[in-house]
Amino acid sequence: MSSGGVYIHYKTKSELLGKIISIYHEHLERELMAAVEAAATPPARLRALVAVLAAWHARHRKTALVVQKELGALEPDQYKLIREARIRMYDRFAAEIRNGAKVGEFDIADVEGTCEAVVSVCLGVATWYRPDNPRTPEEVGALCAHLAARMVGVR
Repeated sequence: MSSGGVYIHYKTKSELLGKIISIYHEHLERELMAAVEAAATPPARLRALVAVLAAWHARHRKTALVVQKELGALEPDQYKLIREARIRMYDRFAAEIRNGAKVGEFDIADVEGTCEAVVSVCLGVATWYRPDNPRTPEEVGALCAHLAARMVGVR
C-alpha cells in the first residue's frame, strides 16, 4: 500500500499509530487471559503470564519497541484507552502475585515492587532479543517465567 493509500483509511499518522497500538494490546491481552485461564495455581498462572508476555515481546519486538517509544505521540483519547488496557494487564500480574503471597505460595515482601520487576523483565525482552538469537521466543518466555518464579520466591 502506498503512503497515500494509508490516508484513505486513516486521517492522520497519529490515528494510524493509535490503531496499530490498539490492535497490539487487544491481541496481547487475549493471549494473556487465555494463559491464565489454562493454569490452576498461582505459580502456574504467574509462569503462564510471564511466558506469554516475554515471548510476545520477542516475537513482536519491532512493534513492541514502537509501542514503548511512541505512546506519548497518541492523541489524549487514544492514550487513555491504551493506558486502560496496560493497567488491566499490569493489574492481572499484580493480582496473581498478591494472591500467591496471600495463600503462602510466594515469599515476597513488596507486591508492587515485585510486580514492576517481573513485568519489566518481560518488556525488556524487546530491547535485546533478535531473530538470530539461539533461543526461540517460547524459550525466552520459559526462561523469564523461571526467573519470575525465583523473584517471587515460589515455595
